[in-house]
Amino acid sequence: MRRDFRTYVGSVVRFQVDINVESWDVVNDGLKYAIWDDIKNRWKLDDSHKKNVLERAGKQWRDFKGYYFPNEKTKVVFEKMGELQNQVSDGSWTPQGHDDILSRALGRKEHGGRARGNAYDQVCHGSQNG
Repeated sequence: MRRDFRTYVGSVVRFQVDINVESWDVVNDGLKYAIWDDIKNRWKLDDSHKKNVLERAGKQWRDFKGYYFPNEKTKVVFEKMGELQNQVSDGSWTPQGHDDILSRALGRKEHGGRARGNAYDQVCHGSQNG
């Protein structure tokens, strides 16, 4: 039961709060209230649990965010990949061979001997374009 509750709280907060928000403290009160209201109604809680539930939600959101952005360097690369994807989408840049989104976001050329999987049955080898 306790695990189900934690799982539910985590799923609600991950769905409701954007991962790009800097910290739980800047999440607006209206959104926190909506999260509380959802959890309260699902688990039939009274208002005396609100503070503890929102603290748990904040912790689970930080843990989730930390999983995807373990440090500032990872976050910078992730954001750069998003910018590059936008350039591909609007046609201002086309990745070619080793000059792809990941290589550009990392700021270095891909090592020639490395094989990186593209899909289940495709692999891009260092000596090939594609």
